[in-house]
Amino acid sequence: MSQAYAFSSDNGITYTRRVYGIEALACTLTEAEVPGFYDGLCTMQIPQTTSLEQLHLAVRSAWIQLRHLHPALALQTSRDSDGSWVHRYTVPQSPAAVYEWADATILWHEDRMSLPDRFNELSKRFWRTSSGNYGLELHLGPDNEESKWHIAIHGPHIYADARLVMEIFAELATHIQHALRDGDIFDCTTVAWGEEVTRLAPSPAVLAGDFDTVLKSSSQIEGLPAPPAGFVPFFPPVTKKRSAEGTSISHIVAIDADKAALLRGLCKSHGFTVTQVIDSLLSLAHVESTLFNAHLRRDSEKNSRAVADLYSVANTYVIPWGIKDQRPNYEGYTSIHSPKGTPICCNDGFTILMSMDNIRAALNFSEEDPRCVRDTKALWERVVPEYVRFIKSNDLSTEGCLKRQQQEHWRSLNYDPVMLQLPGFWLSSVGDLDRAGFLKEFMPSSAADISISEVMHGCNSNIPIITADYWQFGGKMVFNLHGGISYHTEEDMETLAGIFMEWIDTVLQC
Repeated sequence: MSQAYAFSSDNGITYTRRVYGIEALACTLTEAEVPGFYDGLCTMQIPQTTSLEQLHLAVRSAWIQLRHLHPALALQTSRDSDGSWVHRYTVPQSPAAVYEWADATILWHEDRMSLPDRFNELSKRFWRTSSGNYGLELHLGPDNEESKWHIAIHGPHIYADARLVMEIFAELATHIQHALRDGDIFDCTTVAWGEEVTRLAPSPAVLAGDFDTVLKSSSQIEGLPAPPAGFVPFFPPVTKKRSAEGTSISHIVAIDADKAALLRGLCKSHGFTVTQVIDSLLSLAHVESTLFNAHLRRDSEKNSRAVADLYSVANTYVIPWGIKDQRPNYEGYTSIHSPKGTPICCNDGFTILMSMDNIRAALNFSEEDPRCVRDTKALWERVVPEYVRFIKSNDLSTEGCLKRQQQEHWRSLNYDPVMLQLPGFWLSSVGDLDRAGFLKEFMPSSAADISISEVMHGCNSNIPIITADYWQFGGKMVFNLHGGISYHTEEDMETLAGIFMEWIDTVLQC
């Protein structure tokens, strides 16, 4: 049964596989115009003597070379009559077909802007899963500084995740450098097109455990588990505030290298990882900013009263989706350089529940004053330990992931828009990219002809949920806080970011 979820072909030209689990749900959401588009961006410094024509040739050459290594760049997706999704890859039958794909997926921009502005600009471009578009596009545009260019991987999240894109950046940088320095332009007639299909990885579900048994039992699922008795989540009222072009609004904040080192040391001294502490602080900042906005701005007395009342009676803070990268656990499929390739998106997700009693103890909110009296003792002794206990209570193995995949597949076939109308927080730690060694050959301190000075990651969706993607690169910790543009304003995101940074300063000063 699981064979259908690995690529195969009847004619040696068109290869297909069925889609399962989280990737199927992502397909369904994008089809429903809840885009869930992923953008990975970087800023690349190139030699000042490079002409635009040279850069165009180098980028096209690098992109084609990358397709041969990682053919999933050229996937397309369609939907069967039963509602299931199918990925399709077509082996190019001529050089013209390769160039046609490259020209369709490389998009150049003329306007100069900052990297965060480029992220927001790309949020305006999206398409349905079944549109026939190739899964991923390569966007390039000039930075505000001379000789710096933004490189962006853009497309539905099903086709890429942050760790995969960091590998893509490294590969592109390598080939662009060779092309600019040595004139090494790739000749697509020198490789055997068709051999790349061995690097079309199966669905992650195939690699996660006894998938055949899961498939046999999938028909027995009649719904998702009901919440526990007495469950009162902190889900404030959802308000659609405006109609605007695009899908999300982003606010970037960063902790410099010195402060990041202090924070890492502080977390270690308390016996916690950076992710455990940051996720706890982000949760506190989310609740505090919700209270602050409702109390101070008073969009309406009714809304203010509803938020305050809910805060006093809610017993559970819900993170609808905490994200784990399962790619390192798929032996033989961990990299685009693996002989069998690597799955296109290896995100695993699960709901995280935290006690509102602990959050109230850390915030000490009073309706008389919109500013909370923050208690770091409650943070270290109650909030973070509870977060850690809950994470450890989940089965984070590939087998546990496979069980969650089964539930997400049911969601994909029984999609209800209400599931994404929650005013919650998605948390995604991309990780310490410095320690992982990504792009180390192209850091500004290296001797390379080109360098990469900053990266950015995020998932664009016009829904009430706010997403926090964060990572360390070049010594700095960077946080991309972004939410649906119809539900959040620039002021909302600034308030959230400001309160979060105040929490960072508070714990470092104690």
